[in-house]
Amino acid sequence: MNDRPKTVLTTLGPVVVRRAYYHCPECRTGQIPYDRESGLGSGQLSNRLASAVSLLAAQTSFDEAGRMLHELLGVVVDDNTIAETAEWVGAAILTRNDAAVEEALERREPPAAEVQPQRLYVSTDGTTAPTLEGWREVKCGAVYWEDPVEGHQWRYAGRMENCEAFGRRLRHLACECGLRQAAEVVVIGDGAP
Repeated sequence: MNDRPKTVLTTLGPVVVRRAYYHCPECRTGQIPYDRESGLGSGQLSNRLASAVSLLAAQTSFDEAGRMLHELLGVVVDDNTIAETAEWVGAAILTRNDAAVEEALERREPPAAEVQPQRLYVSTDGTTAPTLEGWREVKCGAVYWEDPVEGHQWRYAGRMENCEAFGRRLRHLACECGLRQAAEVVVIGDGAP
């Protein structure tokens, strides 16, 4: 066993964390249990900074997110790290959402409503996007409502998947937003299959 330093960029600047490194001579693998137990993982950003990066990256370009992080927190995060962090967080969210949809299907029970709007709007459409495999259709959906205190509220879903799978995903989202509890549900679509 020996110590392995790792520099982690935090909202307060860089911090060096010294972690115990264990090597197994029999299987010739090494482990750093602290990384797993603390959630530090292999990334170079703290969890709090990764959250800030993800929120900004979802709202604007990676370049602008970097400028905003520097202006707001005084930390410098390059575009590649912002992109990698946003993609990693996005993939984790998709995995969690996929698991929730599958669990609800297995239980044959819709998810619990997080809100109970008077009127709920559900809209769906599709568009095409260029991918490495060529142009593909992206299914898009929005669920929105008026909250008496918070005003206009909305949630979105978007995926490159078949209509049936996306329909299940959008229904799951609508149920979370009060589909079954709403006095009125308005569905907006262009009539495509």
